[in-house]
Amino acid sequence: MNNSNANQILLQAESIDKTYRIGTRHLPVLRNACLMVGSHQTLAISGPSGAGKTTLLHVLSGLDRPTAGRVYHRNTDIYAMPPSRRTRWRARDVGFIFQTYHLLPELTILENVMLPIVASGGRMNDAARQRSTEILERVGLAERLDHTPSTLSGGEQQRAAIARALVNNPEIVFADEPTGNLDTATGENILRCLLDMAGQAERALIMVTHNPEIADRCDRRLHLIDGILSETD
Repeated sequence: MNNSNANQILLQAESIDKTYRIGTRHLPVLRNACLMVGSHQTLAISGPSGAGKTTLLHVLSGLDRPTAGRVYHRNTDIYAMPPSRRTRWRARDVGFIFQTYHLLPELTILENVMLPIVASGGRMNDAARQRSTEILERVGLAERLDHTPSTLSGGEQQRAAIARALVNNPEIVFADEPTGNLDTATGENILRCLLDMAGQAERALIMVTHNPEIADRCDRRLHLIDGILSETD
């Protein structure tokens, strides 16, 4: 890693390969993928279905170890961390917005949003409750705090998942089609929320989207096809 750029670069991936083994077959998904993301930057990743966009997000966020290559957060190789430390790093410094929400059905929406606070070493106390309530109000769920996920629409569940990703004020937010299940007006509000978040000090947004209009609103656009990642104008 080039240490002269360490203060500017928040996340850097070097020569990432990812290959899955299916029986006796090897399926390459990522091939020599490289990228750098700075603080305040917003980055859109597009490409055809099945191109490996979600896999790339999982590798960059510490969820799925690459077959080859390195991922650095500032000066630290995240896959050189012990697993327990990498888990704490994800809880503290990373927010991830999944396509399929991953809300725990037995917990209320407020409790679901509080979980990253606990995972990063905090407690479910009044301060955590207040912070979680504020972020839920910001995404328009002030009236749904005590509801369980099954009582919410798909769009409301997505907004709860976005609140959970933002509750610890992470340095990097990974968003996998964050507005895909939302109506136009709600999607615009959520997108503005994410872009505003990225404009704050020491924040970055890396987003997968099929929508070219959303991609155009990011600082940079990357395209992933046949495992090859390239920057577009």
